[in-house]
Amino acid sequence: MACSGRGASPELLLTSEYPGVAGSRLLSGGGRTGREAAGAAGTPGYNRGMSEQPERGPEVPTSLQEPFRSALVAAAGTWTVEWGCRLVSIALFGSVARRQARPGSDIDLVLVAEGFPRALADRRRPFLKSWERARAAQALPPVQWNLITKSPEEARVRSPLYLDIVEEGILILDRDRFFESVLAGMRERMRVLGSRRVYLDDGTWYWDLKPDFRFGEVVEI
Repeated sequence: MACSGRGASPELLLTSEYPGVAGSRLLSGGGRTGREAAGAAGTPGYNRGMSEQPERGPEVPTSLQEPFRSALVAAAGTWTVEWGCRLVSIALFGSVARRQARPGSDIDLVLVAEGFPRALADRRRPFLKSWERARAAQALPPVQWNLITKSPEEARVRSPLYLDIVEEGILILDRDRFFESVLAGMRERMRVLGSRRVYLDDGTWYWDLKPDFRFGEVVEI
């Protein structure tokens, strides 16, 4: 599955999709036992194995819960064949990545690909149609997908979404270590800011982006 190189270390932009976060706390949806699953804040949990072998196909960990793992295997395999080298990265995050999914949970993915149309619905539609064909062919149960689609240029812009992905994301596909390098840049920015994930008694959490934040200061991710 060889693809032409696009560079392993893309230059990252310093601004986020949200130009400034006025305040240092950012709410994030958390699992009920997120502390045990995610580990200590600041320790990246994303799977690097795929990105170290960029010419291999998508790899889905065997430890993921069913029916989500079978759906990911079928969908990622179909998408990789149909999109070829245009499909750059597939990053899993959320409850399925944390092995905390419940019946009816969404499969949360970041899909990085070249040649996306502008409309978000038009971006997602071919992936969902391909999944339905694969599901029917393999007699798989239905699952719900939350697909976040980005071009490589869009993916380079740091986003609050990446906070949790740095901690617990799984790179199912990552050509030329593209998204790994994006996450590495995000992790370094979090280190500079001192960002930490703070857990609440109910197991949910929020992100304290800059613990030494001062009133009036604008925090950029």
